[in-house]
Amino acid sequence: MITRMHKSLPAVVLLLAFFCSLCPAGYWSSVGGNNEHNGASDVFGPHTHDVAWEAATLPATIAMQVYTWDTFAVTMRYSFSPMQGPLVCHNVLTGDTVWTRLYRTGGKLLPFAMGDGRVYVRNFRETGHDTIFCVDAATGDIVWQSDWTAPLGIVWCGCLAGDGDLITPCAECGIARLDRESGDTVWTNSRPIPNTGAEWIAMTDSTVYAWEGLGINRPKYLIAIDAHTGNTLYKTPELPGDGDQEIPFVVGPGNVIYCPRDGGLFYAFFDIDTGFAQLWTRSDLAPGTYSNFGIGPDSTLYVPSGTRIYRLSPATGATLDSSPVLAGAEVNARLSIDRQGYVYACVTTGSGEGHIYAFTPDLDTLWHDDIGYCYYSGPALTDPGLMIVSGPGTLLRAYMGAQPALGSTHQIRVPVLRASPNPFTARTNIRLSSAAHGRSPARAGVYDASGRLVRAFPSFLPAPSSLTWDGRDALGRRLPAGTYFFRWSGENLLLMLAD
Repeated sequence: MITRMHKSLPAVVLLLAFFCSLCPAGYWSSVGGNNEHNGASDVFGPHTHDVAWEAATLPATIAMQVYTWDTFAVTMRYSFSPMQGPLVCHNVLTGDTVWTRLYRTGGKLLPFAMGDGRVYVRNFRETGHDTIFCVDAATGDIVWQSDWTAPLGIVWCGCLAGDGDLITPCAECGIARLDRESGDTVWTNSRPIPNTGAEWIAMTDSTVYAWEGLGINRPKYLIAIDAHTGNTLYKTPELPGDGDQEIPFVVGPGNVIYCPRDGGLFYAFFDIDTGFAQLWTRSDLAPGTYSNFGIGPDSTLYVPSGTRIYRLSPATGATLDSSPVLAGAEVNARLSIDRQGYVYACVTTGSGEGHIYAFTPDLDTLWHDDIGYCYYSGPALTDPGLMIVSGPGTLLRAYMGAQPALGSTHQIRVPVLRASPNPFTARTNIRLSSAAHGRSPARAGVYDASGRLVRAFPSFLPAPSSLTWDGRDALGRRLPAGTYFFRWSGENLLLMLAD
């Protein structure tokens, strides 16, 4: 397969408010929550820890992730005695058992994606060639079995294309797109697969992102793949770090990818359609191997590190807020973010200590509960305002509590500034949305990457309103291609001027 290497990119700096409103929660609620795997959900979570129901599910030694779609909640119940993991399905509203399945004797049936009435499951035998099944969510019956198999790794996920096709890592071919109805191969991409855990992929409507680098070896890269053809489009320069790469990544609004390199830096890259531009890095964040990150409705980034969760600016990576200490040792944490920006986390330590937390958007604790051995579990948010979690033993629990009114302090933040097209060549239309209603008119200007004002707009702009910028300075001279930002009343919008 022909690979187009990335171009040399200019530095992209500071003051990023390019992010548009988030996509809906997508096909399933789980760790990651959508194809971008950023935990963002379009449903409400419980703001008190009232128990809606508690089901006696099949026994398990370690809790695994719950996936939900429609009225179905599916998970694996992984026990050490006997060593097996049956697949179970419960009713979201009542907790009643819908079906249980064990497709192979001694099988460990791990779900990794769910949507359109289908559950995608691997038989987690840790052979490097695990069978991939497509299962009917309502009955548990096998719809098809793939000719491809899954590589090693329990931190593992798939994505669902707009037509329902499954895009998934595969042991024999790197990554494959499989037809929803038949499991037939649509395309493959032979990216070198990193070590255990790094099979992780995420995607937008048109682009699949993945780690690349063979086994426990350097170099390692972040790559972009065309979701329609499977062709590799471009990659980052080599990202220094360890030979292994187990920590996942997420995609945020505006096609910004947040990816920590094992033994290296935490990166934010902006996909500008011709390559990756580095926005910022941090050296002091150390997410756990089985953690994921979350994106709030205001585009801020939530990262577990050490014994806390941190809320970061998407523009600069600066810390905005932090949670209290969550446990007695470094934690793994899996996050989901509800439509009002409330944060839900399952956290656990190497000793088996485990907790469930609910936080306000600025990481003040709403409530918490204790649940041990939830390394591979996370909160699944689903209608009507439920959060379902699994635990060891026979624990499967749904929380449902009152939500604050939408008029409360922590409501959805609608972006004030938008631009279209962006990136642009001739002109872009910049809109001040109705979210800024009530603010006093303010001067607006365009600044270059060094912070120098290059174009001032003469009048005080009210909101809502719009204006057009043609990529020229105050003297009418065409500015060079690169990164600029538009500033109005304390709001900043990233603009990409192309050749």
